[in-house]
Amino acid sequence: GYASNQRVFDLVGLASREALIRNQQDPKHFWIGPGVAEQNIGLVIIYDNWFRSLPNSWTKVATLKLGHPKVAIAEDQVSFFITPQTDDSQKVIEDLKAFQSTLPKGVILDLDPRE
Repeated sequence: GYASNQRVFDLVGLASREALIRNQQDPKHFWIGPGVAEQNIGLVIIYDNWFRSLPNSWTKVATLKLGHPKVAIAEDQVSFFITPQTDDSQKVIEDLKAFQSTLPKGVILDLDPRE
């Protein structure tokens, strides 16, 4: 990812030709569950309203809300999902709590995202 040593798999296709092709072939996004599993990704951060078919095996654990008008991003919030590929769900939650304390004023990480 940007300024990070973390691997990123872009589900929209801006940085992944594979995802771009899969989205063209499967506009309902049924491919993303198997695609994420193939990449062994344990945490997914997405604009969840961009995808029609999210896997039932993913668990929504947080929502990050911008807290001010968006300028250079598509939406003002993203959702965090743990997938079956997560090695330690509790560690992910602990890491998100630590991340929460680093956020700028006005940005909210809701660790109890009720729909």
